[in-house]
Amino acid sequence: APLWMVISMKKNLFKTIVFRLSLTVCSLLIVLILFEVLLRQSTTHVRSSQLKGGFSLETTPEKLIRYTSKGRRLVPNADVVVHNHYLSGRDVPLKTNAYGFRHPAMSEPFDIEEQRILVLGDSITIAEYLPREETYVHQIEHYLHEHVPDTNISVINAGVMDIGLRESIDILEEQGVKVEPSMVILSYYLNDPRPSWGFSKEIRHRGWLRRHSVLAETIYHQVKLQQWIKETGADRFAWIQKKEELDWKHNKADFEALIESARYDWGAGWVDDDWKTVKTQLERLKALSEKHHFSVMIVMFPVHFQVSSDFLDATPQDRMLELAREFAFDFLDLLPPLRVYHKEHPDEDIFYDQCHPTETSSTFIGTVIAKKIIEEKTVEISTITKAKSP
Repeated sequence: APLWMVISMKKNLFKTIVFRLSLTVCSLLIVLILFEVLLRQSTTHVRSSQLKGGFSLETTPEKLIRYTSKGRRLVPNADVVVHNHYLSGRDVPLKTNAYGFRHPAMSEPFDIEEQRILVLGDSITIAEYLPREETYVHQIEHYLHEHVPDTNISVINAGVMDIGLRESIDILEEQGVKVEPSMVILSYYLNDPRPSWGFSKEIRHRGWLRRHSVLAETIYHQVKLQQWIKETGADRFAWIQKKEELDWKHNKADFEALIESARYDWGAGWVDDDWKTVKTQLERLKALSEKHHFSVMIVMFPVHFQVSSDFLDATPQDRMLELAREFAFDFLDLLPPLRVYHKEHPDEDIFYDQCHPTETSSTFIGTVIAKKIIEEKTVEISTITKAKSP
């Protein structure tokens, strides 16, 4: 064939290849964009509250969570939206103050007549899946203001998701004592002696793509999660499958088998060695209470299976009661009132999962705690009785 024809054929072939490659790339980009849009609408992610619209960038949890040498903390002065939370399915606005607490800004110096109650805890307490006014922490304050109207009390939410007992006491030591609390409530859940289940060291440093793409972050997170489960976490989640196989609700032996399968999670409440860790941390709490002159109340949250079973197994609660007495802490066990509440409202969901209260039960829990505060007179008695004085 003539040279010009060969050159022409090669040019046409090149154009065809470029066209097909461009078409493939464009199609791939369209598919990726569609997946990105779908994930932004259907998965949990955090973004600045200043960003509007589904295509807004910067969807990183680093706007809410930071990592320190002692674990997870909330970013001070954060102003974000937790989009489509996997528990509640809601878009939840979440703001923190300068101390990194889910509470409005606090001006210094503090009013000497104000009583500040600091609430420590994990995701049950921070409750990033609910608006602030629906959390049990806010409901404590609401009940106190409503029933003791002359009381000047602020209830401060110092919870952080995926932390344990040691981290809660660290937060108290680092920032909590700075707000000069009159009282500290330690909200304790059964897996608190164990480190958080997450794998923060693999996901804390995000490049541009993972900060700006929910799709990239989701893929990376799932790969690392499966790797973590394969290496260390399989036993921790064994109870999830067991709860479907065992008749834990009616059969005590099956209930005990479920506890054993959850020994690396909420089943830690039945493990003797884990209570040594609890006692060590409560010793720290006692020392801080004496140094900074605040009272302490331990509020113990049960697991769903304890609330819903036909029989009562309060082994962890009994152990904590012994320690509370040893350290002269007030103690509130939420298991009995929640079992009563469950029997009175059998068709109502108390928890979103095994432990996180719904908005309705959060109101109930906040009310129970507030009544206990008044009953035990764990804040300044003059403020409690002021409204009742003639």
